[in-house]
Amino acid sequence: MALLHTTLVQRKRGSLKRFNLFLAILAYSAILYSAFLTRSGVLGDTSVHSFTDLGLYNQLVAFCVVFFGGGLLLLFWRFRSIQSAQYADSLYSREFFLFSGSLVLMLIGFVVLAGTSTPLIDQILGRPLTKIEPEFYNKTTLPLAIMIGLLSAIGQLIWWKKSIATILSKILRYLSHWLWDLHPY
Repeated sequence: MALLHTTLVQRKRGSLKRFNLFLAILAYSAILYSAFLTRSGVLGDTSVHSFTDLGLYNQLVAFCVVFFGGGLLLLFWRFRSIQSAQYADSLYSREFFLFSGSLVLMLIGFVVLAGTSTPLIDQILGRPLTKIEPEFYNKTTLPLAIMIGLLSAIGQLIWWKKSIATILSKILRYLSHWLWDLHPY
């Protein structure tokens, strides 16, 4: 999802090409890793969404390592030859808020990755398997989801190219008063 947002900036400004390639590698590797988690049997005792061991453990680990490691290796090998426009516009631009939102989306992805990988990490470290309850995801991703909502709301109010800092501060002041009136504590 973060890749879709940053490709808008790439299409409009010609920037973030390297970052978008990294996100594409990360997205495909996440798909392979999720296939590993469900098909290898490592989550068989802790998740209803996992199959028992189908004998694919080594092949799936190899796919994950080859595609993620190989993708990063190729990206770093060609890093200097990937031409990207230098973008040094204001922090009060829509592009900045799209980029910030994509970073928060990536952070949510890493929280989910950490939670679903906990039984695998326990198995590697020789600890008893623990199952992450849904409350973990609710507590950790709710503040990040609120951040996404605020970034989206502010991003919609900012002009595409650049916005004046005073306009943004007025918008933020209005939003904070509105939220305070909604839930006074």
